[in-house]
Amino acid sequence: MYKFTTFNYPKLKRIKHILLFVLPNEAEKRKGTFLQAQGKLQRCLIAAPNSYSRKYFISFCLAMLFVIVTYSQTYPVFTITKNQPSQLINPKKVPWYIDKNSELNYDSIVQKEFYPYPEKEFLIKEANWRFFTKFSLLNNTGSDREYVLQFQKTGKIEVFIAGKDNDFVKLQTGSLLKLHERSVPANTDAIKFSFQKNINYKIVVHFQPVYSLYIPLNFTIQVQEFSAFIKSDTRRLLWQGIFIGIIMVMALYNFFIFAAVKDISYLYYVLSIISVGTYFAFYYGIGIEYLWPNNPLWDIFCYTLIVPFTAIARLLFTRTYLHTPHQLPALNRLMNILLVACSLTFLVGLISFIFRIDVLKPFVEIIGVLNILVLMLMPALLKYLKQKKLAGNLHTKIKNLF
Repeated sequence: MYKFTTFNYPKLKRIKHILLFVLPNEAEKRKGTFLQAQGKLQRCLIAAPNSYSRKYFISFCLAMLFVIVTYSQTYPVFTITKNQPSQLINPKKVPWYIDKNSELNYDSIVQKEFYPYPEKEFLIKEANWRFFTKFSLLNNTGSDREYVLQFQKTGKIEVFIAGKDNDFVKLQTGSLLKLHERSVPANTDAIKFSFQKNINYKIVVHFQPVYSLYIPLNFTIQVQEFSAFIKSDTRRLLWQGIFIGIIMVMALYNFFIFAAVKDISYLYYVLSIISVGTYFAFYYGIGIEYLWPNNPLWDIFCYTLIVPFTAIARLLFTRTYLHTPHQLPALNRLMNILLVACSLTFLVGLISFIFRIDVLKPFVEIIGVLNILVLMLMPALLKYLKQKKLAGNLHTKIKNLF
């Protein structure tokens, strides 16, 4: 984390070890006051070589420690101007504090000493940890404006904003909150706040993943005007609304065919279409915004049910439409294996949803692999039939399947 000039003399290598041990230990872990760190540093200097001036060495070390401790108490300032109406806050440019015991709140965290970006901890971050960061926003656009702070999707996010009187306002968002409980009632994790001109606002952000699926891959924060955010979100809803509408028309059309011809394969086809539409409604946020706004837990776990159910419907449709038990018995056995696997994943997903069991992160990967295998089955089946030169009618049916 800290880089020091390489020492050429063997006797001075001990000094390098002292710096590498004392500074990160006291400045990052914060297990004592500045005076305690000073005393520990001076005790460690007993091992320093006599040929080196302890006076200058102590001054250098304390100066470095003072810079680090001072940095931990400051709020890095990000300025918004007319020429730069948005900001992308890099997590490596702001101080952090990680609460691994999930015990701290705003009143206690403001007394803590933050430290530079903890790269090692972020590589092994866990769902029950709490992550705090702080920075300042200065509105230099010349007028009061509403801005939105957007975050990577996570369980809960609390944002504390203090103005010139140091009276803070608490705003919240996150995927575990009901839609009306969020600062911005949208699928995106964001908060809205009116920033007055020429005032330096101190901001503390508190991330709580809660579930493994919502551990952010990164903690980048985007700041943009509220009007620009609404414009982008409206465009998302427009295109996804058109797509969901097409899915609904296809499902309704094939349901009428099923009602007319009484062929069970069409019912499986309708179920697979509805499942695909439900998945995209979940993925693009239409579900939490319009279909289940008061059930955020379902929005978290529904992936583990929708995707296996879609795969089951596709497999059943393929079996009944192509009559694989009679015409392709070997392939039918493979499909039965996939059906059992998808049914088991659906059952595990249902149990995890009912009992709130957090197996989301590894389970999502397993479901993804199974879904890919089901999707790969169709092209493989088409190629197999073409090589075997089977009946043209069956070959045409597979083409229609796409």
